[in-house]
Amino acid sequence: MIKEAIEYIVGLGNTKIEDLNGQTYSTQKVHLIENPTAQPIQVRSLSGLIEYIKSDSDWEEDLMIHVQSPTEVECFSSFNGDYNRNVFIKASAMLPDYVFGRWYDTEEFNIKLQSCFVANKV
Repeated sequence: MIKEAIEYIVGLGNTKIEDLNGQTYSTQKVHLIENPTAQPIQVRSLSGLIEYIKSDSDWEEDLMIHVQSPTEVECFSSFNGDYNRNVFIKASAMLPDYVFGRWYDTEEFNIKLQSCFVANKV
């Protein structure tokens, strides 16, 4: 029984790759080792994104800018060999929020009134 177990373990390390009818097959499961991609820098304003792009320091190829929504913009490269993109910088707007129906203490309520609402002439 021990001999069979050792032969099985040794057989796991012997992966063969064969081509049949234009398709590539393996005798064992093969996992793709992907090329590493950059972790994006997070900024909170478009001016930070523009200054980073003007610095021209972290990339060699052309960049693309994608406006995902009114509050998010990304700057990334073209595909690498694994069809993944390097996202270099991501700008996300930091918007104030006010939850109606929730109790706020006096100080927090005053801050929310000044930051979440626009004064009008009425």
